[in-house]
Amino acid sequence: MAVVSLTMAITTLPRPGPYCRSGCVGYPYTDVAAFVPRDYLWMYAAVVLTLLVIALVETINPQVPPDRQLPSRIGVAFTIMGVAILVVDYASQLTFIQRALVLGETEGLSPWTQYNPHGIFIALENVGYVMINIAYLFIGIAMLRMPRRLWRAAGWIFTVGGVATLALLVFNSAFY
Repeated sequence: MAVVSLTMAITTLPRPGPYCRSGCVGYPYTDVAAFVPRDYLWMYAAVVLTLLVIALVETINPQVPPDRQLPSRIGVAFTIMGVAILVVDYASQLTFIQRALVLGETEGLSPWTQYNPHGIFIALENVGYVMINIAYLFIGIAMLRMPRRLWRAAGWIFTVGGVATLALLVFNSAFY
């Protein structure tokens, strides 16, 4: 699901900003009805993938020894918060924004649309992914002392990946 979601997202490059090559849109980002539903298809796969993250951490949690349950449960809690934010964020685009664009009901949509690089969609997406990365950090810490090497290796991947991704999100927020 991650490969499907990533492939769909990469093939639907942003239409505003410096990385846009053709068919670019600018503020107020309301003349994009022609891109519905194509520019939104990746969100269906992203919702499924995001929900699968809960299944992943809930599968790991029972395997963690009792003395490491606290960081694991904290990780589960952050996962649920992050997934909830992302599902609401994507669902608003899929059920509300697309329809409003197609119907020409664009007044006040600029802050909400996925095309606005400084809008609510990107802000919620960042918050959701920060929560999931914090979750990965806690899950990884819980897994570091597992008896099997494979679990410890996965713990390091979660921990290092969580820290690196959080650092990159902070860097991107400061840089852009």
